[in-house]
Amino acid sequence: MALIGHQKRSGMIEVLVVMRPPVHKPTIPSDRSTEYQRLLGETQQARDQLINWLKNLSAWDEVDEVGEPNAFNIIPFVCSPRIASLLENAPGVEAVTPADAKIELLE
Repeated sequence: MALIGHQKRSGMIEVLVVMRPPVHKPTIPSDRSTEYQRLLGETQQARDQLINWLKNLSAWDEVDEVGEPNAFNIIPFVCSPRIASLLENAPGVEAVTPADAKIELLE
C-alpha cells in the first residue's frame, strides 16, 4: 500500500498499526453516521497518542509519514524498521504488520 504522492527515504518501510479498540459500555444503538464519527474520533486520538509517544522517545525523526485516521483502528506509517519494532510495544497497539502483507480470508 503506497501512500499517495509520498517519496520514501531510503530504508523506510510501510506498516499498518492496528490499535486495540476501546472498550465501550453497551448503549442504545446510534445511527451509522454517529457511530462512524465516534470510531473515527477514537482512531484520531490513538494516532495523536502514538505521535506524542514517539516524540517523547526522541524517535520522531525516523518517521516519514503517518496516515490519516479511519474508522477501523488502523493507522498507516512510513518509518524505519526500528520504529516499526518500537510500535509493536506502544501503548494501545494490537499489532504492526507490513502494509503489503497478504491477508488470507477464511471461508
